[in-house]
Amino acid sequence: MDETGFHFIGSLVPTQHADLLAIPRRRFGRLAGERLQDCLAYRTRKVVFGQERTVLVTYNENLLAGQLQGIDANLEKARAKLRELQQSLRRWQQDRVKGGRKPTVEGVRNQVERVLSAQFMKKIIEYEIGTGRIPELSFRTNTQAYGQLVRTQLGKTILFTDLPECTDEEIVLGYRAQSNIE
Repeated sequence: MDETGFHFIGSLVPTQHADLLAIPRRRFGRLAGERLQDCLAYRTRKVVFGQERTVLVTYNENLLAGQLQGIDANLEKARAKLRELQQSLRRWQQDRVKGGRKPTVEGVRNQVERVLSAQFMKKIIEYEIGTGRIPELSFRTNTQAYGQLVRTQLGKTILFTDLPECTDEEIVLGYRAQSNIE
């Protein structure tokens, strides 16, 4: 990109930059302008794709609210499916199921992994599969992991650019304008 003469503003995958996610919100500053009133930002420099770039970690309450709504909906769905699986296993344990293939630990694990395939579910829901004649499933919500996710990752976007002279506001608005370009 550096050799093309074109400039860019892009986003980075947050989970690949734990160091940036660990920066506490108290170090973020408010952005100016009505369009950015709910946005905070932390500016730094970092080597990205082999080049030192300007990096802006943003925090937005509206993004956080939307992400929490999605996570909570996925949590409810996952818990419901896991309870159904528990009930099915109990019916097998009580010999109330006639016919079909007996559940195995591996089969139950595969089902649980599918249930937990939505984003963040494997971080938030912990499970154990007990061995025996018929596997047993127990699960719980890890509220500490949920809280850690809220404190460190949710509501944040990591932007980077080759334009160090741009203000934080220009970087955020430039990134948001990508939908117009697309």
